[in-house]
Amino acid sequence: MVRKLSPLVPSVALAGGVAGAVNGGHALWLIRPEHTLHWHVIPAGFAHGALLAGLAACAALLARDRPLWQRLVGIPVAGWLVGLVAWVPLGASTGLRFVPSLEVELLWWPLWELGLVASIAYAGWVSRGGLGSPRLGLHLAIGVAAGVLGSAPWWIAWEERDAWRFFPLHGVTWGLLVGAAAWRAAGRRGATGRVPAPGPSPAGGAHPSSASSAGPVRSGPTSP
Repeated sequence: MVRKLSPLVPSVALAGGVAGAVNGGHALWLIRPEHTLHWHVIPAGFAHGALLAGLAACAALLARDRPLWQRLVGIPVAGWLVGLVAWVPLGASTGLRFVPSLEVELLWWPLWELGLVASIAYAGWVSRGGLGSPRLGLHLAIGVAAGVLGSAPWWIAWEERDAWRFFPLHGVTWGLLVGAAAWRAAGRRGATGRVPAPGPSPAGGAHPSSASSAGPVRSGPTSP
């Protein structure tokens, strides 16, 4: 399990954390006169962004070989669980509500509180060729779509004037860093837990690696 999840999960988690810290610092600089934001929103943003990216990638790795219907069911489930966990540090730092006041809100609240970011990232990564794709553009598109579209409802719902302006910038920052990290990790051997099998040997002979494992080859005249 540890080998299967490495190095993709820590790579995207670190990238998501860096983006979350940058976004937290940006929010602190711009919103501080209107809200009670303190310096600890930056490490809280790091934890939030890292959990969103790392747990979404972990869920995608675990579900990528499952039947299609299970992967589809995993889209809202992954977003709900990841959103519930990832919101705790950010909600604790900002003082925003992170415990639903009504029981019915549990059905949608974690997705609304940026869990949609994890749902969209999971959906892109769990698709065939998603995580293991060598195309940088695909990984960046998955990350940016998750960061921008997944955070849009949360930002737009803010009553404060012009708060919605932050979601494109914050979403693109998170998406580009996470997408680049996923692409870089996909190019490493064992990034998805799969080691390519050796190809067929030329002209029907033994594979080159078998010759080296059979011991040294001696040439020249033999002793009488």
